[in-house]
Amino acid sequence: MIALPLMAAAASAATAAPVADLNLADTKCIAVIAAIASREDDPLRKSGLASGMMYYIGRVDGRTPGYDYAGEITRLFGDKSFVENEFEGEANRCGNEMTAKGKEVRAFGQALKAAGRKAVEKPGD
Repeated sequence: MIALPLMAAAASAATAAPVADLNLADTKCIAVIAAIASREDDPLRKSGLASGMMYYIGRVDGRTPGYDYAGEITRLFGDKSFVENEFEGEANRCGNEMTAKGKEVRAFGQALKAAGRKAVEKPGD
């Protein structure tokens, strides 16, 4: 009887990425966004980058409150391999994730808008 819940928990743990790996992936996105934003002059693009950064910060904060962003980002920018070999690929990965999330949020917004209209309709309109 007790074996089934333990097996389910073990299977779930085996398929989930470790928190440290998830945090590192999201921190790489934060670092990439920060680097790109530091060179961006267009206020609209800067705003979009800030939104993306907040998305990744929220993900990390949800898993690890008190996370050392400054320390980890400083470490990443000091890592020659990250800067020279991984940065471009991470920029593409993070950009693709943000594009997908943006589409999801827009669809959600449209659904909320429709629901809101329906909620405030008056009989006979």
